[in-house]
Amino acid sequence: MEDNLIKILQTFGYPVIRQGSIAEGSKYPDHFFTFWNNDSPDHAYYDNRDYGTAWAFDVNFYSVDPEKTYSV
Repeated sequence: MEDNLIKILQTFGYPVIRQGSIAEGSKYPDHFFTFWNNDSPDHAYYDNRDYGTAWAFDVNFYSVDPEKTYSV
């Protein structure tokens, strides 16, 4: 599911970085998305097997341009 989320976010044309994964001392991009998987519990069961997952992601856009944080 994360791969699908990354592909969708990349269509905006900005880097996509997992929250907290920028190495210490690295320069932050001027504009970028971050994401974090808050939870992904199973929510549907049939014949004692899980058949569905409720994915919950937190997605943020950061920018040196305050207007972009609202427009993107």
